[in-house]
Amino acid sequence: MTARLPKPPPHLKRLAFALAVPCLVSISLAQTAPTLASPPARSAWVVKYKYDSPAQKKAPATFVNGMSAPMATLSQVKSREFTINDKIARSVTRYDDGKTVTAYILGGIGVRENPLETTDLIVDQLSSALMAQSDFRRSYPGLEWVLPSHYKGIVEYKGNPCHYFQKVPTPSPADKIAKQESEDINSIMSSDRAMSDPTLFSQGEGEAWIAADGRPVAAKVGAVTSTFTHAATEAVETITPPERFVAKAQAYFDSLNPRAK
Repeated sequence: MTARLPKPPPHLKRLAFALAVPCLVSISLAQTAPTLASPPARSAWVVKYKYDSPAQKKAPATFVNGMSAPMATLSQVKSREFTINDKIARSVTRYDDGKTVTAYILGGIGVRENPLETTDLIVDQLSSALMAQSDFRRSYPGLEWVLPSHYKGIVEYKGNPCHYFQKVPTPSPADKIAKQESEDINSIMSSDRAMSDPTLFSQGEGEAWIAADGRPVAAKVGAVTSTFTHAATEAVETITPPERFVAKAQAYFDSLNPRAK
């Protein structure tokens, strides 16, 4: 005859249940708070921008070769096209006046045209904290704030179910001062990047609609609304950087390792 194990007393049953509940709640939250996916190693997407106010045309003071070049107005960014082929990537920024600015990521550096003068190329070391958000191979630009803590649930966006994220900034006075100082430094050091990315210094409430596969569908931050269109993997083109971008990158590497020439 099989021996029966004694039943645990009632107070131990209650203790076991109390210990299990937090674990069950954590699992449930983890399942209902999705995250924004990183762009695939081979991918392409287009972001189109819409502005609430023409005030977005105003550009910050721009510094070129250490000299101040005041800007009165600048055409709005109409769209940005991104293409990734593993370690090589390209972005094309189009303005509403027809101007186009192209940038390439070659390994660990970025080489981009200066929005003020596209014949001038600028090199960015993407490993630096300041320039890390320029590496769109890691994350979708302008959506760094989309975190599980901002998740609100599933909503319908233009007829399709999407994960909805929302941020409502409630900074303390100290946070406001620190944020302003940081933005002042960034606007001086990288105002030409702000001209290429209208969401870089956008303020205010943020909303984002993310598809079930983790790719962004649309977002609104401050006065800027972004809509995303993604290409099928098989439709992603092969990237061949022009010689002047490759030469600029090589010259930069040579300057870091003069003996390697």
